[in-house]
Amino acid sequence: MTSNGSEKEEVPSFDDPASQRRKEYRLPVTFPIKVRPDRQEEDEEGPWAHLETLDLSAGGCRLNDPLNILGPGLLVKARLDLGDKSPTIRCRMQILDQRPSPTNERAWGARFLDLEYHQEVRIRHRLNLECRRLRQQHRRSVAV
Repeated sequence: MTSNGSEKEEVPSFDDPASQRRKEYRLPVTFPIKVRPDRQEEDEEGPWAHLETLDLSAGGCRLNDPLNILGPGLLVKARLDLGDKSPTIRCRMQILDQRPSPTNERAWGARFLDLEYHQEVRIRHRLNLECRRLRQQHRRSVAV
């Protein structure tokens, strides 16, 4: 019970780092991400696949694959847009394994390979903001 006598509200499990068995906490957030195979030269113009994250951490993400272009072990170049009006995060990722998707679409786990420290900080900051927003949304729904 809280000091005013009401029951203590429950916080969603994504808010509890102890509930996750990974180095970096992961939030269910959707951001646009573009990928293409890493074998293409940086200067080479090649098609980018426009996908979305299904969740995100500073260590990697789960992304949808409606185009059925990803597979285990694939190395890709990625451009992640955190929706915060700052430059996209440019990095390489390794596709790990197929993961469940809430919409039953194909989804893959991926890890970031070469994030710079300031990019990791940006991701953590964006996830902290998103976590606060989700907490406030949860509190409002419990109060109703």
